Amino acid sequence: MILSGIKIFSLIVTVFVLIVFLYPHNHEKNQETYINQIQKHRAEIDVFMRNGEESPFRANPETYLGLKYFDPDPGYMVTAKFIPVDVETSVVLATSDGKAIEYFKYGYAHFNLNGRANKLLVLKQIISGSESLFIPFADSTSGDETYGGGRYLETDILPDKTLIIDFNLAYNPYCAYFASYSCPLPPLDNYLAIAISAGEKDYH
Repeated sequence: MILSGIKIFSLIVTVFVLIVFLYPHNHEKNQETYINQIQKHRAEIDVFMRNGEESPFRANPETYLGLKYFDPDPGYMVTAKFIPVDVETSVVLATSDGKAIEYFKYGYAHFNLNGRANKLLVLKQIISGSESLFIPFADSTSGDETYGGGRYLETDILPDKTLIIDFNLAYNPYCAYFASYSCPLPPLDNYLAIAISAGEKDYH
Protein backbone atom coordinates (compact mmCIF):
# COMPACT_ATOMS: atom_id res chain seq x y z
CA MET A 1 0.00 0.00 0.00
CA ILE A 2 1.66 3.23 -1.11
CA LEU A 3 0.26 5.19 1.85
CA SER A 4 1.18 2.82 4.66
CA GLY A 5 3.59 5.22 6.40
CA ILE A 6 1.17 8.15 6.68
CA LYS A 7 -1.70 5.77 7.35
CA ILE A 8 -0.05 4.39 10.49
CA PHE A 9 0.46 7.91 11.87
CA SER A 10 -3.18 8.78 11.12
CA LEU A 11 -4.53 5.70 12.89
CA ILE A 12 -2.46 6.49 15.99
CA VAL A 13 -3.86 10.02 16.15
CA THR A 14 -7.40 8.72 15.55
CA VAL A 15 -7.10 6.51 18.64
CA PHE A 16 -5.86 9.51 20.64
CA VAL A 17 -8.81 11.61 19.45
CA LEU A 18 -11.26 8.96 20.60
CA ILE A 19 -9.69 8.85 24.06
CA VAL A 20 -9.77 12.63 24.48
CA PHE A 21 -13.27 13.30 23.14
CA LEU A 22 -15.07 10.27 24.53
CA TYR A 23 -14.11 11.39 28.04
CA PRO A 24 -14.63 15.19 27.93
CA HIS A 25 -13.90 16.27 31.51
CA ASN A 26 -12.63 19.70 30.46
CA HIS A 27 -13.72 20.76 26.97
CA GLU A 28 -11.40 23.76 26.62
CA LYS A 29 -8.36 21.81 27.85
CA ASN A 30 -9.28 18.89 25.61
CA GLN A 31 -9.42 21.16 22.58
CA GLU A 32 -5.99 22.57 23.38
CA THR A 33 -4.62 19.07 23.87
CA TYR A 34 -6.22 17.96 20.62
CA ILE A 35 -4.73 20.84 18.61
CA ASN A 36 -1.30 20.12 20.09
CA GLN A 37 -1.65 16.47 19.11
CA ILE A 38 -2.56 17.39 15.53
CA GLN A 39 0.49 19.65 15.32
CA LYS A 40 2.68 16.89 16.75
CA HIS A 41 1.23 14.47 14.20
CA ARG A 42 2.12 16.86 11.38
CA ALA A 43 5.67 17.23 12.70
CA GLU A 44 6.00 13.42 12.67
CA ILE A 45 4.73 13.30 9.09
CA ASP A 46 7.35 15.89 8.17
CA VAL A 47 10.11 13.72 9.66
CA PHE A 48 8.71 10.71 7.79
CA MET A 49 8.65 12.59 4.49
CA ARG A 50 12.25 13.70 4.94
CA ASN A 51 13.72 10.44 6.24
CA GLY A 52 11.19 7.58 6.07
CA GLU A 53 11.94 4.35 4.26
CA GLU A 54 8.59 4.58 2.46
CA SER A 55 8.67 8.32 1.82
CA PRO A 56 7.95 9.29 -1.79
CA PHE A 57 10.83 11.77 -1.49
CA ARG A 58 13.38 9.19 -0.37
CA ALA A 59 15.10 9.04 -3.77
CA ASN A 60 15.28 12.84 -4.04
CA PRO A 61 15.05 14.34 -0.52
CA GLU A 62 16.28 17.71 -1.78
CA THR A 63 12.98 18.15 -3.66
CA TYR A 64 10.91 18.00 -0.46
CA LEU A 65 9.58 21.49 0.35
CA GLY A 66 7.41 20.66 3.35
CA LEU A 67 3.67 20.02 3.49
CA LYS A 68 1.01 22.70 3.83
CA TYR A 69 -2.06 22.45 6.04
CA PHE A 70 -5.14 24.30 7.14
CA ASP A 71 -4.97 25.32 10.80
CA PRO A 72 -6.26 22.57 13.12
CA ASP A 73 -9.98 23.10 13.72
CA PRO A 74 -11.90 20.82 16.12
CA GLY A 75 -15.09 21.83 14.26
CA TYR A 76 -13.99 19.57 11.42
CA MET A 77 -13.98 16.49 13.61
CA VAL A 78 -17.49 15.04 13.35
CA THR A 79 -19.35 12.07 14.76
CA ALA A 80 -21.06 10.22 11.94
CA LYS A 81 -23.83 7.62 12.06
CA PHE A 82 -22.67 4.46 10.33
CA ILE A 83 -25.17 2.53 8.22
CA PRO A 84 -23.69 -0.71 6.86
CA VAL A 85 -24.62 -2.01 3.43
CA ASP A 86 -26.92 -5.03 3.41
CA VAL A 87 -24.36 -7.09 1.52
CA GLU A 88 -20.68 -6.29 1.15
CA THR A 89 -19.97 -5.99 -2.54
CA SER A 90 -16.81 -4.96 -4.33
CA VAL A 91 -16.40 -1.53 -5.86
CA VAL A 92 -13.74 -0.66 -8.40
CA LEU A 93 -12.10 2.76 -8.13
CA ALA A 94 -10.32 4.38 -11.03
CA THR A 95 -6.74 5.41 -10.34
CA SER A 96 -4.72 8.48 -11.25
CA ASP A 97 -2.85 6.57 -13.98
CA GLY A 98 -5.89 5.06 -15.65
CA LYS A 99 -5.80 1.71 -13.87
CA ALA A 100 -8.26 0.35 -11.29
CA ILE A 101 -8.22 -0.99 -7.74
CA GLU A 102 -10.88 -3.00 -5.91
CA TYR A 103 -12.33 -2.43 -2.43
CA PHE A 104 -15.29 -3.70 -0.43
CA LYS A 105 -18.27 -1.36 -0.18
CA TYR A 106 -18.75 -1.41 3.60
CA GLY A 107 -21.36 1.22 4.46
CA TYR A 108 -22.14 4.93 4.64
CA ALA A 109 -21.20 7.56 7.20
CA HIS A 110 -23.93 10.20 7.68
CA PHE A 111 -23.04 13.49 9.37
CA ASN A 112 -23.84 17.19 9.51
CA LEU A 113 -21.18 19.76 8.65
CA ASN A 114 -21.19 23.33 7.38
CA GLY A 115 -24.95 23.54 7.80
CA ARG A 116 -25.92 20.58 5.67
CA ALA A 117 -26.34 16.83 5.79
CA ASN A 118 -23.55 14.83 4.16
CA LYS A 119 -22.65 11.22 3.62
CA LEU A 120 -19.51 9.36 2.62
CA LEU A 121 -19.05 5.84 1.34
CA VAL A 122 -16.81 3.83 3.67
CA LEU A 123 -14.62 1.24 2.00
CA LYS A 124 -12.75 -1.74 3.37
CA GLN A 125 -9.47 -2.74 1.83
CA ILE A 126 -9.32 -6.16 0.25
CA ILE A 127 -6.15 -7.26 2.00
CA SER A 128 -5.80 -10.54 3.86
CA GLY A 129 -6.34 -9.99 7.58
CA SER A 130 -6.99 -6.25 7.22
CA GLU A 131 -10.05 -4.50 8.66
CA SER A 132 -8.83 -1.01 7.78
CA LEU A 133 -11.64 1.36 6.76
CA PHE A 134 -10.80 3.82 4.01
CA ILE A 135 -12.57 7.04 2.96
CA PRO A 136 -11.26 8.74 -0.17
CA PHE A 137 -13.11 12.02 -0.74
CA ALA A 138 -13.16 15.27 -2.70
CA ASP A 139 -14.87 18.56 -1.85
CA SER A 140 -15.26 22.06 -3.22
CA THR A 141 -11.65 22.92 -2.32
CA SER A 142 -10.33 20.10 -4.55
CA GLY A 143 -8.32 21.44 -7.46
CA ASP A 144 -8.03 24.83 -5.76
CA GLU A 145 -6.68 24.87 -2.21
CA THR A 146 -6.37 21.08 -2.05
CA TYR A 147 -5.18 18.35 -4.39
CA GLY A 148 -7.53 17.87 -7.36
CA GLY A 149 -7.44 14.09 -7.09
CA GLY A 150 -9.01 14.13 -3.62
CA ARG A 151 -7.72 13.29 -0.17
CA TYR A 152 -7.79 10.25 2.11
CA LEU A 153 -8.95 9.36 5.62
CA GLU A 154 -8.96 6.23 7.77
CA THR A 155 -11.41 5.52 10.57
CA ASP A 156 -12.86 2.83 12.85
CA ILE A 157 -16.40 1.97 13.87
CA LEU A 158 -17.20 2.57 17.54
CA PRO A 159 -19.31 0.15 19.63
CA ASP A 160 -22.36 2.43 19.25
CA LYS A 161 -22.13 2.17 15.43
CA THR A 162 -20.80 5.68 14.96
CA LEU A 163 -17.60 6.88 13.32
CA ILE A 164 -15.29 9.71 14.25
CA ILE A 165 -14.36 11.45 10.99
CA ASP A 166 -11.55 13.91 11.57
CA PHE A 167 -10.93 15.99 8.47
CA ASN A 168 -7.91 17.56 10.21
CA LEU A 169 -6.23 14.22 9.46
CA ALA A 170 -7.10 14.30 5.74
CA TYR A 171 -3.94 13.67 3.75
CA ASN A 172 -2.86 13.64 0.14
CA PRO A 173 -2.15 10.54 -1.92
CA TYR A 174 1.42 10.30 -3.12
CA CYS A 175 0.22 11.35 -6.59
CA ALA A 176 -0.05 14.88 -5.20
CA TYR A 177 3.76 14.89 -5.03
CA PHE A 178 4.76 12.65 -7.96
CA ALA A 179 2.58 11.67 -10.92
CA SER A 180 4.44 8.35 -11.20
CA TYR A 181 2.38 6.88 -8.36
CA SER A 182 -0.92 5.07 -8.94
CA CYS A 183 -3.55 6.38 -6.50
CA PRO A 184 -7.27 5.52 -6.22
CA LEU A 185 -9.63 8.39 -6.94
CA PRO A 186 -12.73 9.03 -4.80
CA PRO A 187 -15.93 7.32 -5.91
CA LEU A 188 -18.73 9.60 -7.11
CA ASP A 189 -20.54 9.06 -3.78
CA ASN A 190 -17.69 10.83 -2.01
CA TYR A 191 -17.67 14.16 -3.85
CA LEU A 192 -18.90 16.56 -1.17
CA ALA A 193 -20.64 19.78 -2.17
CA ILE A 194 -19.12 21.65 0.77
CA ALA A 195 -15.65 23.06 1.47
CA ILE A 196 -13.53 20.95 3.81
CA SER A 197 -11.05 23.60 4.93
CA ALA A 198 -9.13 21.16 7.10
CA GLY A 199 -6.26 18.76 6.72
CA GLU A 200 -3.53 18.82 4.09
CA LYS A 201 -3.48 21.42 1.33
CA ASP A 202 -2.19 21.00 -2.21
CA TYR A 203 1.56 20.44 -2.29
CA HIS A 204 2.26 22.61 -5.35
